[in-house]
Amino acid sequence: MVTVRNIMSENVITVHENSTISEASKLMVNKNISCLLVVKEKKPIAIITENDVIKKAILKGKNSDKTKVKEIMNKD
Repeated sequence: MVTVRNIMSENVITVHENSTISEASKLMVNKNISCLLVVKEKKPIAIITENDVIKKAILKGKNSDKTKVKEIMNKD
């Protein structure tokens, strides 16, 4: 049986809520991952995924160099 321990990542990659969508996207590409943990004051507050970037930013014509992660992150 596969356990969470067997597949989890010990080094969680994070992005600050005030980072831009462009910065978050580059981080995901460079680390070959599809999501990031969003932090504020070093505490996790949300997650952002590739799907969020596509659906909530790119397809809506948002400027990835100006739009902040906090504008499209998943808080649920």
